[in-house]
Amino acid sequence: MNELYPDFSDDEIIKANTEVAVIIFDPETGEILQQGYTDQLAAEAQQPETGKSKLIINEIDRWMLRGEFVDHEDTKKPMFKIEDGELVAKEAHVEKITDMRMPRDGAKKKPIEVDGIGGKEIIGFETVQEPIRVEKAKEIKDIKRK
Repeated sequence: MNELYPDFSDDEIIKANTEVAVIIFDPETGEILQQGYTDQLAAEAQQPETGKSKLIINEIDRWMLRGEFVDHEDTKKPMFKIEDGELVAKEAHVEKITDMRMPRDGAKKKPIEVDGIGGKEIIGFETVQEPIRVEKAKEIKDIKRK
């Protein structure tokens, strides 16, 4: 493979062949402005415009970027935003997101254990979804009147 990329290190070649999801967002509000896919090497080199920030999304969180998680009825914006460097659900959409999630969206197999003769025995597995991270409650400031 080095013949194709003579100026790249082995690490750079791996990054050039690894697809990642990239989000451009407003650092003040966390609102997602753009999203797309590119290779990891290009994503790391990309510099967002002044006043915007970039986040490379890990593989397990990519499901949050799918088109069905856009509020098509009202705001026409994603149901997720960026907060503390992570994708989080907007409070107004938590119930809808929970209903729309599919098993591949954070599903895990949890063992079903029962007390048996030799101690605990696993009799099967149930599929459970990891809880989604939700945006923090907005702080309400008490304004004192004079």
